Amino acid sequence: MYSYNITTLNEFIIKRQADFPYAKGELSRLLSHIGTAAKIVRKKRIK
Repeated sequence: MYSYNITTLNEFIIKRQADFPYAKGELSRLLSHIGTAAKIVRKKRIK
């Protein structure tokens, strides 16, 4: 069986934002909000 290393969107954002110390975190917050919105839309479509 294959083993996959899955990274969540939030884990990816946290890991990558360290590469840009001059950034203010605005893009990180935006990506996090988009991820949350996608979860809400998905949950509403399943019901």
